[in-house]
Amino acid sequence: MFQGLWGAVKREYTPRRFDHCLELEARAARIQAFGASIIPGLLQTQAYMRELFLKAEPGRTPHEIDRLVATRLGRQEILRRDCPPDFWWILGEAALRQTVGGPTVMHGQLASLLPLAYTGRTTVQVVPFTAGACALMNGTLILLTLPDNSTTVYHEGPWNGEIYDDRETVQRCVREYDRMKACALSPQESAALIEAVMETYEPCESPQI
Repeated sequence: MFQGLWGAVKREYTPRRFDHCLELEARAARIQAFGASIIPGLLQTQAYMRELFLKAEPGRTPHEIDRLVATRLGRQEILRRDCPPDFWWILGEAALRQTVGGPTVMHGQLASLLPLAYTGRTTVQVVPFTAGACALMNGTLILLTLPDNSTTVYHEGPWNGEIYDDRETVQRCVREYDRMKACALSPQESAALIEAVMETYEPCESPQI
């Protein structure tokens, strides 16, 4: 009985945790995120996110998928605010090479990362395969720092997500994130790798006979 109740609680409460994450995201002064094998939501193109929703939610109707896509696109308005937060994204190289939606979708997705690689408000770094194993490689991590300098952590695995704001956990996650920065390529080197991977998604022209 308790196993069944726990399963029901997890299914009901996980979305609420992420809703709280979104509330903090809207108020954050700084957002740092790591995506091991998928592009983080704030960076996803419409075609990329649609493919993710289709595969993750195969029972959804087209209308429901459209609603999920519209909601995620709405989150990205934070990037275009007059005073946006500071953003720092770290991507695993697997996120660039895992083909989501086919070559055309991936080419467009990677192209959209380049203008954000290194600006006054945004930084994108890639952790190459050669960096080896890391503590964060099994999921997605988001660090949300509010104007009062308090930080909340959202960590998401394959089936659930957790929010942490206790000092010990936050400090540990910040420390691991800083280590990821040290292992990652520079923004310029990261952009060069993104461009190189983009070339593998460009359609080949049929030979002239």
